[in-house]
Parts: sequence; C-alpha cells; structure tokens
Amino acid sequence: TSHPKTVMSGTQFYPLSKILFWSLLNVVIQLTWFGARPMKDPYIMLGQILTVVYFKYFIVNPVPQKTWNSVVM
Repeated sequence: TSHPKTVMSGTQFYPLSKILFWSLLNVVIQLTWFGARPMKDPYIMLGQILTVVYFKYFIVNPVPQKTWNSVVM
C-alpha cells in the first residue's frame, strides 16, 4: 500500500513541532549559558540534564509529525 504524500512540507504547520522547536531553542541558549559558567556543582548537573533533553528532541520530533499526519489525513 502506498502512503499519501504529505501536503505539509515544513514544521511550521505542525502545532506540537512548533512547541518542540522553541523548547529546543531555549535548551540551546541555556546550554550555551551553562557552558560559559565555571565548572561547579549546579551548572554541571543542569548541563548534563539539558544535554539529554537536547538529544531527545531529535528522537521525539518525528513522532508528532507522523501523528498529526495520521489525524489530518
């Protein structure tokens, strides 16, 4: 069975992807700021947590797009 071609080509048409994108931007800004701080306890732990969140974005991001396509189509 062939899958229909998605009509929406950019992430600007996916509501949850917009939220995830702006969350990613926030995480990148925070990681940049934590990277400029001295290597002390709260900055190290928060940097590690945000690093995990950063990489989870790339795993989680396709899920809402596929879900939204199945709801809309």
